[in-house]
Amino acid sequence: EQLDAQDNKNKAQDESIKANGAAIKANKDAIKANTDAIKANKAEADEQHKYLNSRIENNTANIDKNKVAIENEVKDRKDADTKLQENINAEATARKDADTKLQNNIDAEATARKDADTKLQNNIDAEAAA
Repeated sequence: EQLDAQDNKNKAQDESIKANGAAIKANKDAIKANTDAIKANKAEADEQHKYLNSRIENNTANIDKNKVAIENEVKDRKDADTKLQENINAEATARKDADTKLQNNIDAEATARKDADTKLQNNIDAEAAA
C-alpha cells in the first residue's frame, strides 16, 4: 500500500513535470514569437526612421535653397529699387534742366522780339520824320 501511494505520488509528479514541460515549451514558443515580432517591428521602425530622416534632410536642403533664393530676391529688389530711384532722380534733373533751358529760350525770344519791336518802331518813327 505504501508502494502504491508512492507510485501514485510519482505518477502525479510525472504528470506535473509533463505539464510543466508543456507550459515551458508553450512559453518558449511565445517568447520566440515575441522575439520575431520585435525584430519585425524594429526592422519596420528602422525603415520608417530612414524614410523620415531622408524627408528631414530633403526638407532641410529645400529650406536652405529657399533661404538663399529669398536672400537673392531681396538683394535683387533692393538693387532694382536703387536703380529705379537713380533713374527717377536723373529724369527729374533732366526735366528741371530742360525746363530751365526752355525758360531761358523763352526769355531770350521775348527780349529779341521786344528789341525788334523797338527797332521797328524807331525805323517807323525815322521814316515818318523824314
